[in-house]
Amino acid sequence: MTDSRIEAPARADSTRRIPNSLPGRWQRFRNFWLRRDALFVLALACYASFFGLTTTEMDFHEIFVVQTAVEMHERGDYLVPYFNDRLRLAKPPMNYWLTAACARLRGADRPATLDGRIPSALAAVALMFITVLLGSELWSRAVGINAGLILCGTFGFVKYSHSARPEMVYAAFCAAAFLCFVTAWRRGGHSHLPWLGWVFVALAVLTKGPQIPAIMLASLALALSFHAPSRRNLGRIFRPVLGLLVVAFLASWWWIAIRIAVGADALANSQLLGSRFLLGLDSWENPAYFYLIWVLILPWVFLFVPMLRAAVNRGSRRAFAARAMAIVLLASAVVLNFGQDKRLHYLLPLLPIAALLMALGSRKLFKRLHVRCGARCVRVLVLAGSFTAIIGALTARILLPADVHERHLDMLLSLNLLAIVVATALTLRFAPLRNAVVPFGVPPFLRWASVVSIGFSSSLLLTYLLTSNRLHPRSHTADLVAAVPKDAVLYSIGVEAH
Repeated sequence: MTDSRIEAPARADSTRRIPNSLPGRWQRFRNFWLRRDALFVLALACYASFFGLTTTEMDFHEIFVVQTAVEMHERGDYLVPYFNDRLRLAKPPMNYWLTAACARLRGADRPATLDGRIPSALAAVALMFITVLLGSELWSRAVGINAGLILCGTFGFVKYSHSARPEMVYAAFCAAAFLCFVTAWRRGGHSHLPWLGWVFVALAVLTKGPQIPAIMLASLALALSFHAPSRRNLGRIFRPVLGLLVVAFLASWWWIAIRIAVGADALANSQLLGSRFLLGLDSWENPAYFYLIWVLILPWVFLFVPMLRAAVNRGSRRAFAARAMAIVLLASAVVLNFGQDKRLHYLLPLLPIAALLMALGSRKLFKRLHVRCGARCVRVLVLAGSFTAIIGALTARILLPADVHERHLDMLLSLNLLAIVVATALTLRFAPLRNAVVPFGVPPFLRWASVVSIGFSSSLLLTYLLTSNRLHPRSHTADLVAAVPKDAVLYSIGVEAH
């Protein structure tokens, strides 16, 4: 049986009469998002994104963003970025603008750490929404919800949602554009969503650049070209000519304005023209992105093999959609490996695709285990996940220096451990009380996955908080810098000057 049969649901969806009235849209929204399992994933995403947002100090990449926004505010010039009174032509200005906007909405005198991290936290929640919608569009609502659970418990989600760097905002814009084009594909190209997709591409270009959106969309076009019914609709799905004109209209104005303001020479020697992302054959022998993704999806690495099996499975109606997403993931990693810089956060826009493939593979894995082992398998998995979460949290606390005393973090650790133990006990033993705590109306896999995801995400967050530089003793470098008079000249070798 051929893979072309997956197009039948798409054609049926495109011809189905859907009410356009406001009550009809509200009904669809309520049926999808106001069920307890979706609300639970939303609460988990908000918890993993917003909790402890200002507990850790900024790293030097975050300082670039916040300080540049501060100097934009002080100069009253939101076009040309400066850092320490020097031109900073490293990144487009979207994150600077969002940081300054958050400070203004809060009524603050100047941008601070919170203002730099709020856009990333909001973008992380949006990334969860996009993942759920993408899974629902490609396969089913259950796959989307499970992928949202997995996403919220990954190291990449927790880390970059608590960072003022532009990575999470960039990932959200890239994933939103990808969702628009995938939805247009599923509707046979009969949709206005490609125009919205190109708007998101333009926003991504203003956030960090066109490289990752270009790679993702080219990989999607490559995947669809292997499928005859989809290949005929590529023009309607992507609308490339007019779409690129939309991107040029929405995004190129800033480059033109900055060229006029600083001159062609300054712009030509900056990172804004993609000097950090030059492709070449001198670094292809290091396949970094094929193992860096394991770091990004921690602690769900054990689902990597089921993910690969879902990608190569040819015996179901979901097969081509899974292979298309696998081709996007593989092709993007291959292209990135030809880049000079091997950086973990370059893979962040691909994290929703990895979460979806893991969710698709895990459903088959756990169904098979449940048939063979029954409820005992679920109990063992819940116990293993909870035990790992407890060990991870306690290890983070034990590794703290002896002279560090943070009572509020110790209290948070205690509450987290208590929550894991209680949730595990409720899941395994007390059915009435379990149903009062765990969302109603969800499959058993989702119940234990919720508990495990809570334990993993909270433990990852605690590990990130408890191992912060702020909690370690002051370094000798900081003491030396503090001893230098303010009117003296300070030279640093091998230490970040700022």
